[in-house]
Amino acid sequence: AWAGTIAFFIAMINRLYFAATLLPNISQTIRRTLLCSVVATSAGIALGAFSILRVESVAGRLLVGGSVIAIVVTGALLALSPELRAEGLRLFSSFNARKRVGNGA
Repeated sequence: AWAGTIAFFIAMINRLYFAATLLPNISQTIRRTLLCSVVATSAGIALGAFSILRVESVAGRLLVGGSVIAIVVTGALLALSPELRAEGLRLFSSFNARKRVGNGA
């Protein structure tokens, strides 16, 4: 498992370097996105681990821990990343526009 993790990390560094050579201003955006992802994932794992302390069953632990991690990571990424918030708003506004067109309004 560690060999795969190390290979992925090296490939990711290579992709970052290649992206920075193609688009000079993209490296700061990529760094910010990666930092937001690391912070959100760390918070999700910490709160997920804390939330399963009092749950006895394995199925309950999977359900509670997985749900908490998914909610915390999603919320943290939406709170930390303005680009992601803007994309989400555009997505939901396009759904609303399609719904209005479909209803004949």
